[in-house]
Amino acid sequence: MTERPYLFDEVLIIDDDDLDQASCMRAFKKTNFSRKTISFKTAEAALTFLTHPMSKLPELLLVDVNIPRISGLELIERAEERLMQHGVAVALLLSCPLPRKLHRRASENDCISAFLTKPVQDSALLSLAENTRSRRAPKLSSSI
Repeated sequence: MTERPYLFDEVLIIDDDDLDQASCMRAFKKTNFSRKTISFKTAEAALTFLTHPMSKLPELLLVDVNIPRISGLELIERAEERLMQHGVAVALLLSCPLPRKLHRRASENDCISAFLTKPVQDSALLSLAENTRSRRAPKLSSSI
């Protein structure tokens, strides 16, 4: 029996809730979502990791928008330059709809490729992987 390949080599979860992190991990396992998963419970620890020049960045971040002290959106904005340089995709994790102003701000951020509702469903992860892969695919140039 051949094992299915992983959809991502490495994913980083930033969420202060142990149950939400465990739910993501179960869904990752069921869908072969990532070979390696790193998790942080605080935005400060994640920001230190993401902005450290020696850190190997993951392919994808799943970030709870409602992390205490530094919001998930603020975290992404602070690390945006490095995330963009390394082509890291970001999905915001939501437990409730974002206020219109925050949703617009998040939608305008080039790093953020998706919004996922918690608890994260397997189908949402598979859709995220497909959309992220197509977004990262090299653009073919045609000469006429």
